[in-house]
Amino acid sequence: MQSTNLAKQVDLAVQYIQHVRNEPVWFAEEVLRHRALEGEFTLEDDPARSWELDQWTKDLLEATADVWRKKNGIPTRINHEGKSQLTVRSPHGSGKTHSAAILCHWFNTAFPGRVVCTAPKLDQLRTRVWSALRKVDARAEAYHRTTHVINDTSVFWYQVNDRGRLTENKNWCIIAETASHPESLAGHHERHQLVLVEEATGVSEALYPVVFGALSTGELQILVLISNPTKRTGTFGASHLSAKEAPNWFRMHVNLRNSKRIDRSYVAKMETKYGKDSPVVAVRCYGEFPT
Repeated sequence: MQSTNLAKQVDLAVQYIQHVRNEPVWFAEEVLRHRALEGEFTLEDDPARSWELDQWTKDLLEATADVWRKKNGIPTRINHEGKSQLTVRSPHGSGKTHSAAILCHWFNTAFPGRVVCTAPKLDQLRTRVWSALRKVDARAEAYHRTTHVINDTSVFWYQVNDRGRLTENKNWCIIAETASHPESLAGHHERHQLVLVEEATGVSEALYPVVFGALSTGELQILVLISNPTKRTGTFGASHLSAKEAPNWFRMHVNLRNSKRIDRSYVAKMETKYGKDSPVVAVRCYGEFPT
């Protein structure tokens, strides 16, 4: 009887993981509870206080899942070529760090793998990315919170050891690596791996050859760059603007059409102060590269 019950539990777990892999928006809305519960604000009511997903966040989740879908012969939804390099340019206030945290929670629930998060400074990872990871975790269903433990600059998922006890799997994790020491990323190689570069225009260009090397082997290797488009030069700029490089990337542009969370009053003030054609407004309000 016990073996039968165990087999059922394993079968249910496999079905759950397969569903999470193929339905990241469902996972974000139902498991991480990023939806308007009874009595809560919708995006239409109050974007600043709503837990609902912006359209661009849904698109990012679907585009990332499409890498796996494409490899497994499942119909894609937005990233139809299954490009494993994704680049996102965004204005100020779109919730890009929080969306990145949602992506990290989804990836390591869907795949027993590793997420490497990097940014120009370690403090940015601690105070922003890890703060967002904890905020997402606190909102999530209770059973999701039991699958992992969040530390200062790491998150480890649990696995059952030979004695039937839960232990932290040091290879099934989210890890913070500062971009100021690119060599730190060289040793990261897992079967399923996601590298997330926050504030991608601010990291050293020496980082990128190391990142591409780390993602050169494995079954599922994904790179996501997210940044305000402050510079036209460098890898992030080329991922959007270069005729040679841009076709290798799935490009996303967060703007006033696909993000209700961007504060329209802030945009209006910036337009009044600097002018609609100002490079400051282009970058901070429209998510456009400066001319």
